[in-house]
Amino acid sequence: MKKISFLLRLRRHFVVKLIGASLLSIGIIAASYFIGNSDIPMPDEMKVLRTFDNIMKFSGQYEDNVPDSILLVNVCYDKQLVDYSVHDIPVGQFVITDREKLLRFLTAAYEADNYRYIMMDVFFEHNIKSPQDSALFATIRKMNRIVIANHTDSHLSDSLLKKKSAYADYTVTWKVTKFSHFQFTRDGDEPTMPLRIYEDLTGKTIKRWGPFYYSDGRLCKNAITLNIPIRVAEDYSLETPNILEKRYEFLGADILAHDSIYPISMQLENKIVIIGDFMTDVHDTYLGPQPGSLICINAYNALQQGDHYFHWGWAFVQFLIYFIIGYFLMSNLTFARMVPNVYLRMLFFIFSVPTILLIVALIAYVTTGYVYNMYIPTFLYWLYQFIYNIYMKSKMRVK
Repeated sequence: MKKISFLLRLRRHFVVKLIGASLLSIGIIAASYFIGNSDIPMPDEMKVLRTFDNIMKFSGQYEDNVPDSILLVNVCYDKQLVDYSVHDIPVGQFVITDREKLLRFLTAAYEADNYRYIMMDVFFEHNIKSPQDSALFATIRKMNRIVIANHTDSHLSDSLLKKKSAYADYTVTWKVTKFSHFQFTRDGDEPTMPLRIYEDLTGKTIKRWGPFYYSDGRLCKNAITLNIPIRVAEDYSLETPNILEKRYEFLGADILAHDSIYPISMQLENKIVIIGDFMTDVHDTYLGPQPGSLICINAYNALQQGDHYFHWGWAFVQFLIYFIIGYFLMSNLTFARMVPNVYLRMLFFIFSVPTILLIVALIAYVTTGYVYNMYIPTFLYWLYQFIYNIYMKSKMRVK
């Protein structure tokens, strides 16, 4: 009778641990999804990404890359001075992107209408005017397949440009001041520039239903830790021996100056055109400084690759990993205790929860390019152990 009672208790403890480990695994996956959809960057994302990227560089698998389907147009040296006022009081002059050159370029693009898309990462602030504004804004409004930059804390110079604009913002915190996390919709479910391009070129979008997000009828994420395969390290690259090839074209010095020799219509044909300042509008990333315009096009590339979709197969793999870790924690077991050989046991002592998750993240990144955020599961396992230790101490005091 005592033996049967013991077996029943043992079976009950086993079932409780199975259920507990399963619920903990599902909770971690759900928390990772909901927290990951916010605009809050996770701690140490940059360090992990930089480590992984250095490994890929060392193995020779990653090089700087701008696809032929993308035309980068640099406007960093195309400037003009305009009068500037504060509360309608003239205070001097302000430097802006040369709107006369933008007008010439966009007029040629409108007439050709053979580009695939134009993303203009140039902001037309409401209190900054130029003589070309009327003609420039009218051209933008009548163009197809174009988006211009907007910002959450500012207003456009012409309210009629609102339909052609999307947000070009990302969020940092006091603790994490470098870019790693990109959110596709922002305040009021407004699309960012990458999502607007994705909408216009594919007819698909991201919609919210309660705390969940859907795209093309599939569960998806509203934010991801962004991989940056499209990258620029230098102004020029050595594509073939002794031949330098430009990473981008200057608007005035290259595209407009050589229009009679190499017409703009030929340069734009079937291209995604990215117009931005690639010299001063830069952001710290795990690769080092990268232009904000390139961050946006990498976010669009992630959408095209389906990185925003919730992958059930990967979720199942995560569930198994989390379940095993959770069961070990609830059973107060370690990998080292299961190995009889003393030397192997010493090796297995290094397999803490963060180490295991780091290995999983590295394998995912190297094999698929998927950026797995290990911070949330690591924190939740720590929280579980913290609460469990408090519970055990209180239980001991009662006894």
